[in-house]
Parts: sequence; structure tokens; C-alpha cells
Amino acid sequence: MKKFNHLILSFLTALFVFSACDNIPPPEYWAQTRETIVVFHENFGNQNPDSVAYPFPSIADYTGFQTTGFSAGSVRYSAEGTVTVRPDLSSDYPNASGASNAMLSPDGASFVINNISTCGARNLTLSFGSNQASDILSVSYQVFGADQWHMIDYRKATEEWGLVEDLIIILPLGTSAFNLRFTADPTYYGTRIDDIKIVTRDPIIPCEPERGGAGTVEDPFTVAQAIASQRNVTAWVKGYIVGSVRQGVSSVTSADDVFIGVPTGWNALTNVLIADSPDETDFRRCIVVNLPVGTPLRTEVNLVNNPENFRQTLAAVGVLRAYFGLPGLRDSDGSNESFVLGGITEPREDILNETLLTQESFNRFLIRSNLGNQVWTFDSRFGAVMSGFAGGTTHANEVSFISPAMDLRGKSNVVLTFEHSRGPASQMHVSTENLTLWISNNFYVGGGESNWLRLPIPTHGTTAWQFVSSGEIAFPADMMTENVRFRFRYICNDVESATWQIRNVVVR
Repeated sequence: MKKFNHLILSFLTALFVFSACDNIPPPEYWAQTRETIVVFHENFGNQNPDSVAYPFPSIADYTGFQTTGFSAGSVRYSAEGTVTVRPDLSSDYPNASGASNAMLSPDGASFVINNISTCGARNLTLSFGSNQASDILSVSYQVFGADQWHMIDYRKATEEWGLVEDLIIILPLGTSAFNLRFTADPTYYGTRIDDIKIVTRDPIIPCEPERGGAGTVEDPFTVAQAIASQRNVTAWVKGYIVGSVRQGVSSVTSADDVFIGVPTGWNALTNVLIADSPDETDFRRCIVVNLPVGTPLRTEVNLVNNPENFRQTLAAVGVLRAYFGLPGLRDSDGSNESFVLGGITEPREDILNETLLTQESFNRFLIRSNLGNQVWTFDSRFGAVMSGFAGGTTHANEVSFISPAMDLRGKSNVVLTFEHSRGPASQMHVSTENLTLWISNNFYVGGGESNWLRLPIPTHGTTAWQFVSSGEIAFPADMMTENVRFRFRYICNDVESATWQIRNVVVR
């Protein structure tokens, strides 16, 4: 009997301890039987100490990252204070990978991994190696687009190298990306971190769909693309109407908060759910389209008054940002010009389509420098990249990245779109007048004078390292000739410079 009572007491004590912890994940997280999936892993490479000249490279200059996982293609690294990559003291704990690690300055610093795509996951587990105790090093996360940082609770008592494991991060429903920050107080030798790894057991939705549209009216985003692009980007999205968020729900937390199919009663006048399949039943694979009051978008699309719209296609333009706690399409004016119900114009034929994400694609463009020694370079994740920063300082440059020649005779309504980003955060004040687009129909590879006409770029990103669509850029009617080229012109001075990255260049 005493043994039985002791077991009951132990159980109640354990129950109290776990229920009192705010960071314990919901029971369904542990109940999942899915295999563990790597969302993000960084081990900083395998640099040989003898091959890296002093001073050691800063995070902004380092090129030897060894990032893997579903989110590997989207992250950017930044620092507040001095953060360098150091191969001179390997991580000293069992199963440490790589010979390099990140060192936060002895003066104190923060190392930030920006824009880690969730790929649809909410329940994440973080691990990392460190040579400092938790009273020196803190870790926090920030939902992308928000201001508040949330502390991640962990304990590490020693100042010896060791692996911190099983730190739980539970993100709000609908979070498409987040930032992770390591902050160290001043120390005598500095704080090192390594083997940053984030895993999940949640189902994964592809972070960067391999195929999809350009976000234009003629070639809209798929729903999967829209889910992966919830960063206040304006775009057209097309999908099948499959349901709506129920009346009275302020934030969707489960399938009970949505109505798949034609709703009953006074439900869902304000929104519809659209998906890439007319048979979709998982709300996590949908986006919520806001239907503004008093507009044709609401009166003609909502399922309460228009049950025949169920499984019809809807293409609409708006801002991609969270709605009801889910990925959303919002801020439309709701006019007849802002949506197409039951079909959309077929995409126009591509005249030029270069991702710039392969060396072959990059090599189809020409590089011409009028000033400086820095040039456009290729990156398999970020496309064509240009910066005036090298060797720890900024250099004056004027360098163009010139497209292949196009024959536009007999064409009309030709438009250019591309994705681009700029950074780092400390250089976002640099004028976009330094990052410009031009067109010509008399440029020849062999030289000679050529006339270039500047074209406006409708959209430049306002957040460091975040790719945005340029928007449609119309080619002038008098450029419907042969030998038409456009160029991306980058300039900077010897005081400050930004990095410009360009990919997915399409002319239709």
C-alpha cells in the first residue's frame, strides 16, 4: 500500500512539474510517429586554420557555410557587434561536426540567423554547441515581421565546450519564417557556438516550390508559393475555393475553426480558403483570402451567397501576410480588377527565362565594369550577387550585368519581372538609385557606343536579405526591335555599399 501511495505521489509531482512549465509542447507533438526532419543545420564548414589568414572572416564575409535542411536556401546571417568564423579552436565535444565555429566578440555581440523558413512546421527542437554557460549566452527567436523577441529557456552550467539539446520552440500558427539570435555578454576570450540544428516532427510543406508563377495577373503564384512568401509582398495568387474560416473565430488553432465545403448559416462572408487542389481538406495547405466589405470581391466570391463557387478557381491580388493566424492574402481594394473568378488568362510565352541559380544560366549574361575590381558573382541560392565590400572595406564600383540579346520584332506588351534582395541591415539606407535597370537596342558585345534608357523598378525590398518581386516592368514600344538587351547597373563609393542579389529573371 505504501508503495502504491508513493507511485501516486510521484505521478502527481511529475504532473505538477510539467504542467507548470510554459514551454512544454502540446501532447499531440510527442504523440506523432513521424520521423525527425531537419529544418536547418549549420556547422560553419571545415576550414583549415593554416588556410585562413588573420583577421578571421566576419559572418558577412564568410563563404564556407555548410548549411543543410529544408530552410537552407533562405537564411541570411547578420551580427550586432563583431562575429567572426574561427577555425583556430575546434569544437570539443562528442560528435562535433566541422573544424570551424562562430565566435562572438569578447566585448559582447549578437549573431542572428535571419529568415529561417518553417516549411509549415510549428513545433521545433533546437540544439547547438557552445563553450559558455547560460548566464553568459542567451538564445531567443522572433517571428518574421514582428518586433518582439522571445527567450528560449535552457540551462548550461559550465564554460567548457558542450552540446545543448532539446530546446523547444513553439511558433504561432501560420508562421512562415522566423529569426534566431544568440547573444553573449562580454567575456575574456569570447563566446563560440557551433552545430546549430533545428528539427521537427511536424509535416513539412515545401518551402520554395520548384515550379510556380511570377506573381503577376498573367502568371499568378500558386498557393504553395503564397504560403512560402508571407512577407508583406504584393502578388497575384490563384487557387481553388475550398472553404472558409468560421464566423466568430479570431485566430485559427485547429480544423474546428474552419469550414471545408459550402458553409451553412451566416458564416464566412469575410473570407474564403483557397488551395492548389480542389479536393484539399487540410487548412494548413490553404491561404485565407480577405473579402473587403462592400466590394465586388465579397459579394461575388463569398460561399454563403455563392455556393456554386465551391471548387471554382479564384485569382486575386493582395498583400501576402497573416490573416486569422494563417497565411493570408489581404489589403485588396476588392474591385473587379483585383480578382478573376472561374479562370484566368493563360500565361504568355516566355521570351527569356533565366533563374540565375545555375552557372549555365548566370553565364548567359555579360559583365561590364566601368569602375572598380569587384564584379557580379554566381551563387546557387541567391543568383547574381554584387557587392563593393571586399577585404574588410568598401571599394568604389560601377558594374553592369547585361542580359542576352532578344529579338522583339512583332511583339507587344512585353514585360520584365525578377526577384531581388539587398542587405545587410546596416546598409539598407543606401539609396536604391545605386541599383538601377536600363534597356538598349544598340549594344554590341564588340564595343562601340550604345544608348541606354532607364526603366523604373516598381518594388525594392525594405527588409535586409528578403527577396521581393520587382513587379511588372513594361518595355517601351520603340524597343520592339532586334538586339534588345537590359542591364542591372550597380554603383557604390568607397564609403558605403549594399549587396544586390537578383534571380528568376523573366521576360514575357
